[in-house]
Order: sequence, then C-alpha cells, then structure tokens
Amino acid sequence: MGEKAIKTAEELLKKAFKDDIEKSSLPVNQIKPLAPIAHPPKIICLGLNYRDHAAEQNARIPDEPIIFLKPHTTIIGPYENIIKPKLVKELDYEAELAIVIGLKGKNIPVSEARKHVFGYTILNDVSARDIQFKDKQWTRGKSFDTFAPIGPCITTENQLRDTSNLRIRTWVDGELRQDSTTRNMVFNVYEV
Repeated sequence: MGEKAIKTAEELLKKAFKDDIEKSSLPVNQIKPLAPIAHPPKIICLGLNYRDHAAEQNARIPDEPIIFLKPHTTIIGPYENIIKPKLVKELDYEAELAIVIGLKGKNIPVSEARKHVFGYTILNDVSARDIQFKDKQWTRGKSFDTFAPIGPCITTENQLRDTSNLRIRTWVDGELRQDSTTRNMVFNVYEV
C-alpha cells in the first residue's frame, strides 16, 4: 500500500471511466459491499481511548494505551450478520475509527506517523461483555468470529488531512446510541 497503490487505483478508475463503464456497472442496490480489507496481518485495538467512553464505564483515563488484538476472523463486511455465540449473554458494540497502516515501521516519531497511514475506515468493535468481565481481560470477549464489521470503504490518507475532530456515531434500529468525535481520544491517531 502507500503512494504507489493510491496512484495505481487512481489510474484504474480513470481507465474505467474512459472505457464504456455502463456495460460493466451495476445499480448500487444490487451491490453487496464487502470488508475493504479482509485479512490484515494484525488488528491492534486500544481500550478506553475515548474520554467520554471511559467516563460512562466509570474507568480511569489510561496513562498509556491499553492494547488488545483481534484476529482477522473477526472481520466481516459492513452489512453482514454478527454471529452471537451461544455462550454469550451480553453483546455490545462500539464504533471506532480504524487506521489502515500502509507502511511498516517501529518506534515512529509522532511527526512521521502520517507517512505510515494508508487510510481510515470504520470498525464496529463488538464485545461479549459478560465474557470480557468474567475473564477480567479483553481478548476472548472481543475475538469471536464476526466481531469486527468494517467498512464499507477506506478513505485514503491523502483525502482526509485532519483527523482531530471526526464524528463517529452508532445507530441501533434507528436510535442514536453513540455520538462522539476523535477530539475525545486520549491518544490521537498519530500518537498510537
């Protein structure tokens, strides 16, 4: 990924529009969006990284990032069904800004972090709260298959220059249940 991938994608889009696109297009209602990235090598998540979420959980704001991983088997498309395991009694959700890394690196200074970001998408961090609280850690309760609906698209880094105040909302059956912005992040996109 990175600049070369973005350039290639732009060239392919230009070619598609130049060619007879009507012969190869479908109405939007006939398309089923898939996850924009299906098998990432790692899904690294941060717990309690929004001040308002920490407050509603009556949790202390962390001094350092609380990191947990999700396996790639948690990823599904944005309109696919989440499968609730039989042993799970309390299912929960959190809309999250997902950062898609395009360039590997370690110990990257905050000032250089943007160069490593390919783009951004939305991820629903689904949790089995009863399992999570029983285990007193987060891995099992957040790692069941289908527990990370993602997408439907990736906005590339060059399209979104300012990530400091992105609005993230969740509706369940038409009811607004989550409404926050990245301004409430404890550790911002580039500090992570």
